[in-house]
Amino acid sequence: STEGTVTGNVTTLNTGGAKHESLMMVGDTLYITDKDHARIVLLNSANSVSYIGTASAGHRDGNSSFSKFDSPSGMTYWHQGNSIFVSDKDNHAIRKIQPQDSGDYDVTSYISNGNRYATGSTSVAAVVFPGGLAFNKHEQLIYLADSGSHSIRMIDVINDQVNLLAGQPRRPGRIDGAATTTKFRNPEAITIQLCCDVTRYVHTMDYYGSIRRIQIGSSSTTVTSLVGYS
Repeated sequence: STEGTVTGNVTTLNTGGAKHESLMMVGDTLYITDKDHARIVLLNSANSVSYIGTASAGHRDGNSSFSKFDSPSGMTYWHQGNSIFVSDKDNHAIRKIQPQDSGDYDVTSYISNGNRYATGSTSVAAVVFPGGLAFNKHEQLIYLADSGSHSIRMIDVINDQVNLLAGQPRRPGRIDGAATTTKFRNPEAITIQLCCDVTRYVHTMDYYGSIRRIQIGSSSTTVTSLVGYS
């Protein structure tokens, strides 16, 4: 059943394989992006399972039992805003999930239906088959592996702005160098390394297994290959 949020215990949970799923702990709850069933799975400390999404692919905002996803993938948590951000890959969207006083969750489209490959305000920016997400709580920035645009993006959640960090949208490849001339091919996974609360390195892995390092300096940003070739 998809009515409400409580659906059973952990012994009934079947996510159909974890190849394309993300795991994240917030408090005592484990969140799982269940890509193949188009939903978010919640597992609490009492081993009670609940869902956000109807398990039927689509794009619809609303509460847990009404909202729809299509291949949710990456996921991160914004502590200050008490919000979960999800890469809704096949909807070309970033969805925002916020807990409600009732115990339910509200799902909205944070980035969706903008101008293809555009940056700027979240109301006009677009993402293309978005992948992994990583959050720096000190800078209030989300780093996004935007797989379909072959680029790495930054999302400022305070000012609701999307900016290009590295790569050339619509121009895939494997070229190291300056952020404006480097090329990626379908970046998927992403993580960040901090120094003095500021992001200094972003690491990403593309669809073909190459691992790239983005070094963010005070005056320039450069990309190098750690594994694979450029």
